[in-house]
Amino acid sequence: MPRRLTLVALIIVNLSFLPSSINAQSTTDELGACLVRSSSAVDKELLTTWMFAAMTAHPSVAELMTISSVQMTEINVGVAALFTNLLAYRCETEVVTAITDGGLEAVENSFSTLGEVAMVELMSHPIVEAQIGGFTAYLDMDALSGIVPQ
Repeated sequence: MPRRLTLVALIIVNLSFLPSSINAQSTTDELGACLVRSSSAVDKELLTTWMFAAMTAHPSVAELMTISSVQMTEINVGVAALFTNLLAYRCETEVVTAITDGGLEAVENSFSTLGEVAMVELMSHPIVEAQIGGFTAYLDMDALSGIVPQ
């Protein structure tokens, strides 16, 4: 892979977890919309699987879940195919316009939009919502009663 293309891929991957820029340009918005519109539910599941698998490498959660190197390679291959397909085929026109108008930052911000949409879909699943809210059963309501309106 040429050096510039490798750099573009690394930048997209490293910044895909970051929130979108507040001053997003219209071409960034158009590319983000294309990425979201052109990604199936299966694509978004792959993306959230990839993000989750990557996060399991963090030392603070590594002992909770282990992703084997074979599993990580399979996930990376799938995400690479997805990113290639989105950039080179499904949203090619929007990618070219975004790079021309806003540079690589426009592409980075657009992938952040896709990542955010995928995470919202993951987090809004009823089972996930129940797990996230599970801590509330252990809140000290006496301690909070003075500051939380009834």
